[in-house]
Amino acid sequence: MDGTAIKTYSDSSASDCQYRDYLSGALNSTHTAYVVVTRSDGRKYYGQNITITIGLYDAPMIDVTSAKTEYYSNEKIDLTVAASDDDGIKYSSIWKGGMKLKECAGAAPCSLTGYQLDAMPGTTVTFEARAEDLLGVQASSNFTVSIK
Repeated sequence: MDGTAIKTYSDSSASDCQYRDYLSGALNSTHTAYVVVTRSDGRKYYGQNITITIGLYDAPMIDVTSAKTEYYSNEKIDLTVAASDDDGIKYSSIWKGGMKLKECAGAAPCSLTGYQLDAMPGTTVTFEARAEDLLGVQASSNFTVSIK
């Protein structure tokens, strides 16, 4: 990385050498990475240079789904929250009026089933979906249903 060996590996039985790390630096600064393979007879093979640019952490993407957006006042609702992020998902959760209704660990979809709406006809009910990635970056998204 940037002309300095970061990882060396010497195991003739292995077919795979991997390296993974988080890079730090000023926003928009760049690093150059490449691989050098040295065979036992001394021949060297150089991989293509790759330029890595430091950017801001991206927030998780959140998708909230329900069978419909209009419900009767005494109906029960099913919601599913799906969160995704290149850094992985720590948790996702479903909230209403500042109260957590459900939290799910990991990247699997988080489903709330059979939640009683108990709202007056002609109003709306807003749910909030939250997610956090493995770097601690959080995001939220609102989902509103109308009450008939």
